[in-house]
Amino acid sequence: MSGCALRCNNIQCRLELSHAKSACITKCSHIFCTECASGIAFPSSACPACRTALDMPADMTTVALSVTEKQKSFILAGLHPSVVADICGRALSFWSYQTALELAFYRESAGAQQHKAREVEAHASAAIAAANARATGARAMAEDMLEDRSRQLQSLKAAYDGLCQQRMFSEGDV
Repeated sequence: MSGCALRCNNIQCRLELSHAKSACITKCSHIFCTECASGIAFPSSACPACRTALDMPADMTTVALSVTEKQKSFILAGLHPSVVADICGRALSFWSYQTALELAFYRESAGAQQHKAREVEAHASAAIAAANARATGARAMAEDMLEDRSRQLQSLKAAYDGLCQQRMFSEGDV
């Protein structure tokens, strides 16, 4: 078997069934691993995937997922070609439905991941903007402090120069 592998249709399980010996299939075309199917009790059960009523034991059946070459050679032997064609058509419809379910699951999952990525991106952008705002504020504060200190230094230099001149004049007068 190649290509798409069947998976348990229980959304919490999603076990790949490619190596399972058997699985349970419902009348609504869902497939479940034997462990998940064991939780479905009759009567008055519902399909875990779509909530369709499964009232009768015949509404769900266990099927072999792997057959030997010998089984393949006689499993449909003796059946009328129209019955064989009908069986093949139903089997292909089942696989088509399962493939569509799998694609829908992956689309939904991808959509959820994209939504999550957009949320993370928005959060990161907000954090970067906040950090940039803090950095701009800190830079402005540092520039203001530098300006203030420069004014204080100029004032101290002027006072010092004034004191030096007074001292020179007072020493020169002596």
